[in-house]
Amino acid sequence: MMFFMYSMLAVSSMSLAVRLALKKPAVVEDKATREINSYLKETNHWADEARNAQRSYQRLHAEYMQKSADFERLNPAQKNANRVALNELKLHVEQRRLRVQKAQMRYQELAY
Repeated sequence: MMFFMYSMLAVSSMSLAVRLALKKPAVVEDKATREINSYLKETNHWADEARNAQRSYQRLHAEYMQKSADFERLNPAQKNANRVALNELKLHVEQRRLRVQKAQMRYQELAY
């Protein structure tokens, strides 16, 4: 009876040892790999941010230029009514320009 129990224990421990040996080793990330991945992720983020901000700025700037041209064709009463909206759009364009500059500067700091 004892022999049977010891043989079962030996078989199960061998089975466990074989499963552990065949199991793929865990991927070990060292500090340098994590830093490189973090750097690449941040650089990619700021490159995307710069592209998206530039695209948005160009769209807003084109809209502002169109509205400015339309504004000149309005009569004085319409100009007074539309002046606030045009100034708000101008403020949005300026904010977007600053966002583009910030994103481009951060990307250049990381990339070069």
